[in-house]
Amino acid sequence: MMMWLRGGRPTERELIAHCRGLGIEPPADCRDIDHVPPKDVAAWWVYQTMIAAAPQPPAAQEPVAFQQEVDRWLIACFGETIARDKVERNHRFLEEALELVQSGGCTKSEAHQLVDYVFGRPVGDMSQEVGGVMNTLAALCLSYGLDMDQCGAAEMARVWAKVEQIREKQRNKPKHSPLPQHPAPADDRVREQIRREVLEEVLEALRAKRDHAAKQIEVFKEKLAGRSSPRRRQTASDCIRNARYRHRYYDKAMAVVRALANGGK
Repeated sequence: MMMWLRGGRPTERELIAHCRGLGIEPPADCRDIDHVPPKDVAAWWVYQTMIAAAPQPPAAQEPVAFQQEVDRWLIACFGETIARDKVERNHRFLEEALELVQSGGCTKSEAHQLVDYVFGRPVGDMSQEVGGVMNTLAALCLSYGLDMDQCGAAEMARVWAKVEQIREKQRNKPKHSPLPQHPAPADDRVREQIRREVLEEVLEALRAKRDHAAKQIEVFKEKLAGRSSPRRRQTASDCIRNARYRHRYYDKAMAVVRALANGGK
């Protein structure tokens, strides 16, 4: 102790003996003592001893693997039965995959072509196909400048916050159907498109009938000119009159359909 008061540097043995005299178990490694000023040696030694004896903070937990976190969410949200339902998991994965490529510009026609192509080939090995999904998803994210890990973490946080809404959607989904919900009725734009297409088909059919009546008028006019018998001339005249009536009828019908196609009721 007197060596410290005189400013001298104690030896390692002296320090160990002093600490034990104070009831303090010194650390086994004393090399850092060489970098401490002589007047602070005692304080340093006590401080290091206290740090060593203090409760250590818990070690940082290993991050939970994404698949394990998804499993926790599935069980918490749906329960074991739905979480492990292979058919349901197939349908939901396909739905999300289609929504992903749709957001990237893939068309309905392209999707149908790929469905026909894939289902025209032999069934693949599931583990290999999972690897293919992982690889192509990473490649897709790279092409769009997305971080797939960040996207997954953000979605995981989102669905944890919407457990009740997702449960309600699951309860209301149609039975024995791959669809996640009942199809919504066609909106006004779709209905209007269907209406116009139907009216266009009707218009084309009326136009064909009107044109046919016009040709019949010309045919019967020629027959009338070549008939000398009053009876045959009367028959030709009657046919012309009938054809003209049908021509006017189809012409008026076409006008009505055009008005409907242009927004009329």
